[in-house]
Amino acid sequence: MLNWYLLLKKANNNNFVEITESEKKLFSLIKSGRDKYAPGIKLRIAGGWIRDRLLGKVSDDIDIAVSGGNGNRVAEAIRRFDLGLTGGKQTGNPYSVSLEKTLPGEKERSAGLRVGALDILGTKIEFVPMRTESYDENSRVPKIEATDDPREDAKRRDLTINAIYYNIDTESIEDYSGGVDDLRRGILRTPVDPVVTLKEDPLRALRVMRFLSKMSGFKISEDLREALSRPEIHEAYRAKVAPERARAEIEKMVIGDRPGDAIRMLFESGLYLSVFGSDRLNSFKPITMDQNSKHHRLNLMNHTIAVVENLNKELKREGASDRERMIAILAAIFHDFGKMDQSIETQSDSNPGTSAYHGHEDVSAELAEEILKRLGFGDDRDLVKAVVEQHMVPHSGMSTPKAIGKFLRKFESIPVPDDMKSKLWRLTYLHSIADTMSKGKVGEEEELDVNEKRQMIQKIENFISEREKIGSKPLIDGKEIMRMFPNKNPKTGFIIEMQKSLLEAQDSGIIKDKTDAEKYLKERFL
Repeated sequence: MLNWYLLLKKANNNNFVEITESEKKLFSLIKSGRDKYAPGIKLRIAGGWIRDRLLGKVSDDIDIAVSGGNGNRVAEAIRRFDLGLTGGKQTGNPYSVSLEKTLPGEKERSAGLRVGALDILGTKIEFVPMRTESYDENSRVPKIEATDDPREDAKRRDLTINAIYYNIDTESIEDYSGGVDDLRRGILRTPVDPVVTLKEDPLRALRVMRFLSKMSGFKISEDLREALSRPEIHEAYRAKVAPERARAEIEKMVIGDRPGDAIRMLFESGLYLSVFGSDRLNSFKPITMDQNSKHHRLNLMNHTIAVVENLNKELKREGASDRERMIAILAAIFHDFGKMDQSIETQSDSNPGTSAYHGHEDVSAELAEEILKRLGFGDDRDLVKAVVEQHMVPHSGMSTPKAIGKFLRKFESIPVPDDMKSKLWRLTYLHSIADTMSKGKVGEEEELDVNEKRQMIQKIENFISEREKIGSKPLIDGKEIMRMFPNKNPKTGFIIEMQKSLLEAQDSGIIKDKTDAEKYLKERFL
């Protein structure tokens, strides 16, 4: 890894960026094709690649801003050049990508600009026309017009760190909005007035939070932070952003390096109400509510953020996949939302003067499912819901094999692929560890609880290993039970009752094989 500070210092002083040998070969092919078949067109790499290179990271996210011509023309020129040079071995066939931000049924408003794209040396490259975007007050669909001025192109971008250009002809950086300096200072800032940027397309608010999560150690500029909290931005979000557009940003946000920072901004700005779009939430207490509990020194917002942060550390330590992290962090966000429902809150019997929230996990699970469905999540919302529903179980402990088996079967009944079913119980336990660590204090009692839960994870793994020897299903199926008890009426539900009893006996080790199972049923039910 290159030293990002030295790279940025060199970029500032010498207008220079380090590129790899493979990148040199790639850029040479692009320029050669352009020079021969599309002369006069200027090419600048914009956005993610130059941002990452200035931070010392190699990136394959290459979008090239085109001025003085058409993106399709450049892609076709490079392909034509390569066909003559190598018979087309270095490039794929060019194709077009629409610039439209419309959803199905919406009216297109651009001037017909298209993005030309092709694979070059195994890397997908898009040639994007430099453009301006103008918005009507009540529309999120911009009118797009071509421009040859990179200063104008920079103004439409979401953040200054994404508005830096690398001119592949001059091999130099072009920075028209102070993005290089913002990278050096660790600042997320918009190229123009943040209120203008966010009102034009309010989804940019989630992109800001996504980058806050991704760019470890970065902070949001004060004017952008203030803009994110403005009611007119929230109103614009509700009016302009279709819920399904938010899903991709939220997914990337929660698997970033520091999702807690992004979730804090989402809550502190109040934008979570517009993003989640739940009428029930609007009638609940705010996320900043005092939990009024001897078990929690933090208010609900700060507790939730702490759970996200601690859980993220646990998941990274375990080497969890991005999908596992996404499910677990989403569950952490929603796990206590039910406490905001005033009908759930009661006075604690054991600690007079404090509050109890019995059943809050059920309300939280309902909300998680409702909100994630609205945002367009599919099977993943069932997984999130399951973790939220069960997140209190580890706190009460599981002292018997029967209790462990019951806990595991809650996840095994979910209609999703088995590879995720087998991970949900562990994600739930990691959540409970993070929950214990996020009460606002970590004393001897909390440390003991965390250690006991870590030991319980190992105990459950041992239980699963033992259970695999005889299987997780009843050793006698329904048809066999009917043959054993021909005089019983199936409509009474006796088969389900017997199979449940069998599973509990198998979990407890009473039953080892089919012979034991038959004997057990005859002794118990005849």
